[in-house]
Order: sequence, then structure tokens, then C-alpha cells
Amino acid sequence: MKQIIITILLLAGICIGTAQTITSTGSGSWNSSTPDAPWPLGTIPTSSDNVVIASGHTVTLDNTPAVCNDLSLTGSVQFANNGTASSITVNGNLLVNATGKLRCINLSPNAAYVAHSITIKGNITNTSGGVIDFRVGSNGTTGNGANLTLNGSVTTTISLISTTYQSSGEEFNAIYIDKSGSAKVVLSTGNLFMSNNGSVDTSKLVFVNGIVETGNNKWINLGTASRSVQGATTTSYMNGIMGRGLTNTANSTGDRDFYIGDADEYLPITVRYQA
Repeated sequence: MKQIIITILLLAGICIGTAQTITSTGSGSWNSSTPDAPWPLGTIPTSSDNVVIASGHTVTLDNTPAVCNDLSLTGSVQFANNGTASSITVNGNLLVNATGKLRCINLSPNAAYVAHSITIKGNITNTSGGVIDFRVGSNGTTGNGANLTLNGSVTTTISLISTTYQSSGEEFNAIYIDKSGSAKVVLSTGNLFMSNNGSVDTSKLVFVNGIVETGNNKWINLGTASRSVQGATTTSYMNGIMGRGLTNTANSTGDRDFYIGDADEYLPITVRYQA
């Protein structure tokens, strides 16, 4: 029995010891095993590795899903722009430093709209000068966007800089709130703006599970379509300040649901408007 216990402890030690911090040594594709382009010795990060993208380096996601634990950017990570979909999962925290960028860029050559995806389980922090841009281009030629899923069993705290809309500084596309257990999403600083795109890959806010808390900050979906916000329940809604886009088409009317509540219960309201 003692031998079995010792063996298990040694194996556990091996597993714990494999996690490391990988710092980029050049630019290149995330899943490239070419030495130093972008990873030292061509070692592609795993789900337990903390990744640092150094200043001056650009790492491009490709059609093989990327994964890491924490992701810290002084350089850039960009979604594929060759007409294929790319994705990344961050099991820990995302930190975008002053010169860091996590973004979509215009498709080249021109193609139909491409939807990428990003999943983050920990915190999101953008610092002054950092760029988070999840929607760019013209839908029929250069357009692409990254849909964000916030999941996992720990609370995600979002810290942003801007309080006004920045189309290429802090712009989010579709967001899915899918926390487990009692985990929440907390907007601690800045205002969060979601793109107004609705014709292709709607920039929708989808409540699956988990409360969103904004405090005195604002979470604003600029989309004017009724489907731009959906799915709220008694276990998944916004406790705070929620904004929605409304059409300015002359003589238009409609209803928009605001899926809000307080710390105790879900208290949705419907606003009827006439332009």
C-alpha cells in the first residue's frame, strides 16, 4: 500500500512540474513547431502553459485550435485573416499590456465573413494602450469577428479602459455567458461595448448561466435587432446597467427586452419605442 501511495505522489509531481511559461522568440503561426518562430525550440504551448507574447512579435492563430493557461500580451495575437476560422482557449487570465493586441484583422484576399472563437475562463484585463478588437472589416469582403465565451467555475472579472465606444480599441463581438456553479462575470472598470453588426453573425449577448454584475459601469450592446440580447433566465441575467441599441429609422416602433435584476431576483423589463 505504501508503494502505491508513493507512486501516485510521484506521478502527481510530474504532472504539476510540466507547466511552464513560454515566451515568444519571434513571429509566426501559433501551432508552428519551427524553432523560434514563434516558440523557443518550436515548443507549442499546452493547456497548462502560461504564454507571454513579447514586444514586436505577432503570433497568428490558425485552423488548429490554440490553447494555453494565462496569456499576457506586450506583442500581438491575431486571428487568421486568410478566410479560415481560428480559435483559442485561455484556461486562466488574459492580460493585454500597453502595446499588446488581441484582434481580428481584415481578410486578405477578400472572402465571405469568417467567425472565429475565443474562450476565457479567468479574468480579462486591458491596460491603457492595449487593443481588444473582435470585429473588423466589411461583411462581404474583409469582415471577420471573434465570438467570446466566458465559462468555467471561477468568477471572471473584466477590467477595461474606455468609457466611450472605440471601434478598434475595445470592441467585442458576440458574447456567451456560460458560467458554472455560483461563478459570475463582473465588469469592474470601464464600459463594455459590443459591435452593432446584425446582418451577418449577429453581435449578440447570450445568457446561458451566470449573473453579470456591472456596478456603476455599463454593458452596452449596440446592435439594434431584437435578437441582439437573448436567453436570460432566473439564474442568468444582468445585475447592473445594461444598454441596447435602437433603430433610428423614421416611424419605426418596437419592443426591446432588458434582462436585468438585482442581487436577489430576476426583474426583466420591456421598453417600447417609436422613432
